[in-house]
Amino acid sequence: MLFFLIHVVDRHRSSTTAASSERPFAHRMCEHVTAADYHSRTIRGSFNKTTVWEDCVLEHALYDLGTATTSLSTLDHFLQGLSTQTKCRSNAGTRNLDRLSRKIVGLHLAYSLFQLCGSPWLQHGFEGENIFVLPSKTSGIQLHCWRPHVYCDLSSPPIPRSLPEDVAALGVLILELEANLSAGWTDDDEDYETETKSHKARLSRILKEWKGELPDRYYSVGSACFRFEQLVEDFDNPKINESLRSLAVLYKGIVNPLFRQLVSDFGVTERLFQGVSGLSIPTRQKRASATGRFVLYDDLESTEPDKKSKFAEELMTTLENGFLKNILALRHKSIGLAETLKGTPKRIRIAVLDTGIDPTDNMIKAAMKSSNMKSPRIISKRSWVGSDENCNDTYGHGTHVTRLLLQMAPAAEIYVAKITDNKNVHPEDMLRIAEAIDWAVEKWNVDIISMSFGFENQNKAIDDAIERAFKADKLMFAAASNEGGNKGRSRPGRNPNVICIHACDGKGNKGDMSPNPMKKKDNFTALGVAVKSRWKKITVYKSGTSFATPVAAAIAANVLEFANFKCELLERKQLLYKRDGMLEVFRAMSTERDNYDYVQPGHLWNSIDGDEELARTIKRILAEL
Repeated sequence: MLFFLIHVVDRHRSSTTAASSERPFAHRMCEHVTAADYHSRTIRGSFNKTTVWEDCVLEHALYDLGTATTSLSTLDHFLQGLSTQTKCRSNAGTRNLDRLSRKIVGLHLAYSLFQLCGSPWLQHGFEGENIFVLPSKTSGIQLHCWRPHVYCDLSSPPIPRSLPEDVAALGVLILELEANLSAGWTDDDEDYETETKSHKARLSRILKEWKGELPDRYYSVGSACFRFEQLVEDFDNPKINESLRSLAVLYKGIVNPLFRQLVSDFGVTERLFQGVSGLSIPTRQKRASATGRFVLYDDLESTEPDKKSKFAEELMTTLENGFLKNILALRHKSIGLAETLKGTPKRIRIAVLDTGIDPTDNMIKAAMKSSNMKSPRIISKRSWVGSDENCNDTYGHGTHVTRLLLQMAPAAEIYVAKITDNKNVHPEDMLRIAEAIDWAVEKWNVDIISMSFGFENQNKAIDDAIERAFKADKLMFAAASNEGGNKGRSRPGRNPNVICIHACDGKGNKGDMSPNPMKKKDNFTALGVAVKSRWKKITVYKSGTSFATPVAAAIAANVLEFANFKCELLERKQLLYKRDGMLEVFRAMSTERDNYDYVQPGHLWNSIDGDEELARTIKRILAEL
């Protein structure tokens, strides 16, 4: 997995080249092989002053230093943002490491240390400044597209190395790659006894400073790298020779978890490792994984605005300046004497089950604080991943969904339930969803539960939790799916106790990702195509039924808020908190388009008639229920 830039001293005159002198010269070599070539073999090479070729045949290596127009880049350059932003393609030199690439590089490095530790090939520190990435002539997702390289001087005697220090250095690199940041060195990164730079001390600092910012599984890998010596000492398996304990810990605690996390996050990468010793998933496990690993999120993202994003922005602006502005003002307007005596109605509560929230996002940060006599919008958080308190979003999906709820339901309170830290949930972890639903009902007493995810296999625990929430008069919204006409509605959206939401653009045109409308069923669509958002200070445009779901949940919250103030004397008002009551409001608030029911508050409310039309509709619906 690790390839070498070899420093060669020419001690013998080659019979196949006409060398004019016997002066030593340096040559860097890397051999590009295909994925099928990942097996042990002997390389027989010849060289001249600019090129190395194999089997004594005068066929130039794929990377010719004599004619190359691009320079080598270290991992430090990428992590410190010193490389250009061209993609991996035939004319690429330095490239950006996207999330998938960083995970592949991290696994490459861990597997390489596993294979080469204790050998004379690792001559320099296992750190970013000594690891290089070379240009690739291959496009697409390939193992060798981002394979790392190190220098190796064949003329130098082996230098004894500390395996715990190399493993700690590996831990630093893995965490830097996952965070896409350079940790740098500080004065505290020294060994207490030797007063020299220590990767272990550096890793200890990073684990403390970055705790809560990293996915739990990557934090666990970093922790295993830090505790490597202790793990080796505690390792007890009579079938494994004592001399192999270090390798066993490397594989079990670092290499294998990284591989499984990569495949969990990016299922397409599994095929890339077929035939790679120790990293191919056995056939028996593959079958179980294919049916058992649930992909919860499969939305689309763009960083460039287009016609659809303009439609979405126009609709959002119209709603914010009209209907939503009116909803926000309800609590500040004078209300009737009877309502005054009873007190101001409680705020509507929405629970969002997703990947958590990014506390550094400006909108999220503002919603978590009290200011100008206003109470915070985000009231409570709980995680079912790792520690209960850590709801930090490292994937982005939950942050986008929560931002939409904050924008589209300006008077509501938000309750955050983190059920996963990426797009996948393994079978044993599906219980988290059921527990989060129960928590939202029993502990938070929310009015609405927003579930912007979907899966195919039936899950009794989740179905039972949904049934309990339904009986407790909780409104539940879930994403339809993003498979277009290839599949039908996913779970829990297909559950009859849940309101299923499809996606449309800002004009009500159906989103391509929505499943086909069902006959004699409600096929509600809400804005969910090219919706503007922010992630790590970058503007993105999100599309999918995942983002239509919080918009629909927000509309329901606004209906309840409106009814609490404008229909306050109606005894049957509580019926709006039931699924059937809200379904009738949505039907009245929708128009048919592309065989879907396009839900948009403007269909019932406008600035001319004010609140009257919506109030009359709600009263009529309540009277007929």
